[in-house]
Amino acid sequence: MRKYYKRVYTPYWEWEDWKAGMWETKKDDGSLLLLAIEFTGNYVEYGKSMVEAVTSWDRTMLNALTNYSLNQRAFVGHCGACLRHGLPEVITRKAWSHLTDKQRFYANKEADKAILIWRRKYESMLKNGKEDVIKMASPILNQMSFGEKFHHTVE
Repeated sequence: MRKYYKRVYTPYWEWEDWKAGMWETKKDDGSLLLLAIEFTGNYVEYGKSMVEAVTSWDRTMLNALTNYSLNQRAFVGHCGACLRHGLPEVITRKAWSHLTDKQRFYANKEADKAILIWRRKYESMLKNGKEDVIKMASPILNQMSFGEKFHHTVE
């Protein structure tokens, strides 16, 4: 049976992504988009920044990665691009459409790794404190299709 975490809400003014400008709208002369395409197309560096985001942006990740209605892969990728280059989400999202299928595949693999790192860290923290925030999925939840991005099992 899969484990799902109780949804945790944190106020937006505590989110590191918000403080870093991930939700700003910047005028772009094309240079930010080119930077975003180059950066997100390099899955090794992009992956490193995703791991850095999930391990350093505690409040953001607590709010986002306990939300199962969110595209967690995309979110972690946006955070990585913002953390590394100050890119807003809107630019990173545009860059995604310029990547090849192969680049997207590897970027998604890196996002999955980063999410799993966060989940293991969170599970470890819970085992040392608040066990009640973990709940086992109900039979109804198990029958629902959450998509591949939500099928991580924390061991």
